[in-house]
Amino acid sequence: HRLEYDALCDEADFAAVREWGLHESELAGMERERRSRGLYDQAIAHAPEQWRAYLGRAISRVGTIELGLADVDAAEARGLPARTAHLARAFLYSEGYVAPRFPKEAVDELQAAYQFSEASALDAYLEGRALYGLRRYEDAERALTRGLDQGRGEQGPLRWLALYRRALTRERLEDWAGALQDFSAAQELVGDESLESRMRLASYWWRLGQTDRATAQRDRLVTDAQATEIGELAWWGLLVAAKQSGEPDWVDVTSKAAHDAHPDSALLLGMRFSALRDELGEREAALALAQSAGDAARESFVTHSNRAQALADLKRHDEALEASTAALALADERPE
Repeated sequence: HRLEYDALCDEADFAAVREWGLHESELAGMERERRSRGLYDQAIAHAPEQWRAYLGRAISRVGTIELGLADVDAAEARGLPARTAHLARAFLYSEGYVAPRFPKEAVDELQAAYQFSEASALDAYLEGRALYGLRRYEDAERALTRGLDQGRGEQGPLRWLALYRRALTRERLEDWAGALQDFSAAQELVGDESLESRMRLASYWWRLGQTDRATAQRDRLVTDAQATEIGELAWWGLLVAAKQSGEPDWVDVTSKAAHDAHPDSALLLGMRFSALRDELGEREAALALAQSAGDAARESFVTHSNRAQALADLKRHDEALEASTAALALADERPE
C-alpha cells in the first residue's frame, strides 16, 4: 500500500517537474491541465491519510492559491512538520507575476517557520522559493544552496527544482556563469531538451560572450519552432527564455516569429508589442500593432492595456484614458 503510494507520488513529482517549463505563463493566469494533477489526485485517493501528495499538489501550483493553502492545511493535519507547512504557505503567498501577491502574509509565515529549529532540504527549497518571490535574491540563493548541500547525492525532483530556482536566482544577481552551471545540471538531471530550455542556455552563452554560438542556436531554435508549429504557450516560453539574453534583437526576432505563427493570440501580440515598445523603442509601430489586433485579440485586457500605454507614450491622452477604461472593465482577467 505504502509502496504504491510512494510510486504515485514519485511519478506525480516528476510529471510536475516536466510541466514546469512555462511557469511564468501560469502566473499570468493561463491555467493548463496537467498530468501531475491527476496523479496527485490518485495518490490522495489511494492513501488519504498521508501528507506527501497534498504538499506536492500545493507546491506544484495546480489551481488557485486558496486550493494550495487548503492542501497545505490538509498535509499539516496528516503530519507535515509545522516548519515545512509555514514555509509552504510563505511560498504560495509570495508568488505573483508583477509583484508578490501577499507579501505581508509571506513574511509572517517565514517568521513563524523560523521559530522551529529543525530544517530539511525541502524546507530550504521552500524558504528559497518564498524569498525569491519576495525579491530577496541574495537570501534566496543562500537558502537554495543550503538545501542543495543538504541533499547532495539526491537525484530526485526536489534537486531539479532547487537547481532550476537557483539558476533563475543567479540570473537576477547577474551571475551568468553560475546560472549556466545550475541550469545545465538541472537540464541533464531530467533529460530536458525542450526548445525553451535550449533557448535559455543560448541566452546564457550570449551573456558570457559566446555570441556566435548563441546566435546560431537562437536562429536554429526559432526555425525548429516554426517548422514544428508549436502552440502559443510554447512560443511564450521561448520568448521568456530569449529575453534572458538582454539583447533587443533576440526579443525582436523571436517575438516576430511567434506573432506571425499565431496572429490571433492576444498573449503573443502583447509580447510583440512589448518588444517594439520596450526593447526597440518603436512606439508608433507598437501602437499600429495594438490597433491591428484581430477580433479574438481586440477585446482582451492585454490589447486594451497595450493601446493605452502606446497612446500615452505618444501624448494622445484622451484616447489613452478611453483605452485604459476599457482595460479596467476587463481587469478581473488579470488581478495584478
